[in-house]
Order: sequence, then structure tokens, then C-alpha cells
Amino acid sequence: MVQWFSAPVEKIKGTVNVPGDKSISHRALILSGLTLGNSLIKGLSTAEDVIKTKNSMEAFGVSFTTNLNNDLEVFGCGVGGLREPCDFLDLGNSGTSTRLIMGMSTTQPMTLHLSGDQSLRKRSMQALIHHLTNLGAQITAKSNYFLPLTITGTNFTLPSTHFIHPPSAQIKSALLLAALNIEGETTIIESQRTRDHTEIMLQNFGVPLHIETSETGQKIKLNGRCDLQKCTLSIPGDFSSAAFLIVAALLLPGSEITIEKVGINPTRIGLLSLLKKMGGKIILEHSQTISGEDQATIHVKSSKLKAITVPDSYVPITIDEYPILSIAAVYAEGTSIFHGLHALRNKESDRLTTLAHRLSQCGIKATITHDSLTIHGQSKRPYGGEIIDTSFDHRIAMSFLIFGMMTESGITLNEIDSIKTSFPNFIDTMNELGAEISCIT
Repeated sequence: MVQWFSAPVEKIKGTVNVPGDKSISHRALILSGLTLGNSLIKGLSTAEDVIKTKNSMEAFGVSFTTNLNNDLEVFGCGVGGLREPCDFLDLGNSGTSTRLIMGMSTTQPMTLHLSGDQSLRKRSMQALIHHLTNLGAQITAKSNYFLPLTITGTNFTLPSTHFIHPPSAQIKSALLLAALNIEGETTIIESQRTRDHTEIMLQNFGVPLHIETSETGQKIKLNGRCDLQKCTLSIPGDFSSAAFLIVAALLLPGSEITIEKVGINPTRIGLLSLLKKMGGKIILEHSQTISGEDQATIHVKSSKLKAITVPDSYVPITIDEYPILSIAAVYAEGTSIFHGLHALRNKESDRLTTLAHRLSQCGIKATITHDSLTIHGQSKRPYGGEIIDTSFDHRIAMSFLIFGMMTESGITLNEIDSIKTSFPNFIDTMNELGAEISCIT
């Protein structure tokens, strides 16, 4: 059995890039596929999850070529112009691919079959199925709400209003994609603002949106059956990938790193705000907006962190970063408490339980109360030496590889193949900065 060992190190230093933003890449592939004409995507993520979306769009009749600059040219079919796939779609581990494709196909007169790996088949689609069946889709799922599932869409859907609670960027995005092929005005109301990559990208493609944002949420109105205009998209580096490097640099004394051209969309960077409140030395430089998305170079220096209590209002803008934030809390002075983490139970693993159990295994006092996680910080490096079961969850795997760097004797992981779903070159990037992560048998 192949295992991976993360050895203790003193510090990391250097300048690196991270892969293109995974969330934006999914949306770029789908929306360019719904465009009549040729669009260009620069900086597309090479993560396995994104490849699953690309393969699925090819099954719908969209064509792709790579030019000499390694940019992706997309030959779209237009809204309502997709063909019915002749085989089931294998979406691997990608919940984003699944939910966005379900939304897009709801208002297309076709039947398709969706499945995925063991992890994806354990994630409930109940909330999204509820919204899509209200639009007229017929959905048959295993045990009512799990993949594999069959969805039959219709192009006779009437415009309607959707209330999304609890907040979910993926459900919102799925409904926006469905609305593109609905005659009239669809309204989507969020109980709390979530990441807005879909709204930004729709406007890049010339789709008029009316957005009202308030302290209590957001209302979006979209008039469907309009043609999407071809465009060129430049995708920034993935902040969720950069998060692991940022925390490692903060925690290892003497560390200093620079991560270039990272997306800093305000609906994604809750972690930056929290780390700064904890005392993290993080500077954003060379900020600019490209293709509607804010990006910057992130400069990080090692810092002495203090514990923090995080309210549930941070969940929508920090959802993917709680695993690595938990590692930061281990080395912060005091006791940190994260509230409102129920959504972590429906990820690649039950991340809330997995985090608490794996930290406890390593001698860290970590407890769960309802949907809150409490972590007691350490005054010195934990001993390490444990073998960590990642539950085939990429963010758990990367978080504990970072954890291993800060122990006395290192940490062994039972697998890291799951990391390919989001950050394929993670090991090389970390080792380039000074980590010592290696394969053992």
C-alpha cells in the first residue's frame, strides 16, 4: 500500500502560483458551451473535477481545442442547443459538476443519467432536487436523493421565484443555469449572500441581471431565452488552493512566501479576514480586476496567531477553508470555536466529524457540539507519528500534510490521490517552497 509522509520542516520560502480557480473553471466551461460562437478560456484549472465538467460538456455536443498558448477554445451550441448524451455521465468526485449540470439540463428536453465515485454517491442532492422538480424536471434518484440519478428536463417551464435557505452557491448557480432557457423573469432570493462567480460570468457573456444586495441576503432576477455572447475569460489562481500555502507560511517561524495572481473575490476570502484577526501578517499587492474577478498577489510572513471564535455568518464565504483553518487553530494561542458547520457534513467526507477525529488522534483536544467545532491550541509542536486516514477527501489530505510539517516527527497519510480533484501539483508546489513530502511503501 502506497503511503505519503510529511516530514517536519523549519520554514518555507519562495514565490509560486496556484492552479486556476476550480469554481470559476466549472462555470466557464458550462457557460461558454451555451454560447453561439467561439469563446476562449485562459488559465483553466487542470483539476480532475474540472476535467469531469469538460468531458460532460463534450457529451452534450460542445467542442474544445487547445491553442498554441495552451488556452482552451470552446465551440458552443447555444442555449437550448445541447444534444442528449448517448451514455451516462461519470462525474467522479465533483459535486459542483453534478449540481450545475443538473440545473442546466432541467430546462432542456432531454433525459440524462448521472453517477460518480463512492464519495459523490454519498452526498445528498435533496435540496437541489426539490427546486428542480418544482421547475418541472422528473428526477429519479437512488434512495430518493442520492446518485446515481436520472433527470428528464423540459423546455415548457414557467418563470418562478426561488428562496434558497440555507444558503448554497451551487444551488443558486444551478437555478441560474436553468433560468437561461426559461421565457420570462426568474427570481432567486438568497437568505445570505454566497460566492457570486456565476453572476459575474453571466454578465461577461452579456446576460442582463438585476441584483439587489442587502444585509439579510440577495435577490437576483434573470430574463431567460437571451443569446450568450462569446467572450475571452481569464481565470485567476484558486484561493482555496492558496489557503494551504498561506497557513503553512504563517505557522512555520521564519517563513515568507508570495503567491501570484490569486482570486480575491469578496465572497471567497473569509479566511483572509479571520487569519488577520488571529494576527496573521498577510499583504495583498498588485490588485486588479480581470474578467470581472478581483485578483492580487498575496504576500505572507510567519506570525504568532491567537485563537478566534467564528460565527456562522462566515460559513458561506469560508466553507472550503475550515479544514486548513482548523490546522491554524491548533497552533494558535487559546481556544478557537467555529459555529454553524452543519454544511461540512455533506462534503467529500463528513468533514466536521473527520476533522475532530483526526485531530484527536494526533493528541489535539478537539470536540463537536451540535454543529460547532472547538479546538484547543498547542503551546508546542505535537509529537506526530500517526497514520491519518484521509477519508479520500482532498482538503483533509492537504490539511494534514501541512499539519505534519509542524510536528516533531511528521505525519503519514494513507492516500493523496484525492488531491488531484482540486490541486494536482500540490506536492510539487509545497516541496518547491521547502516542504519534505514523499512517497513511502
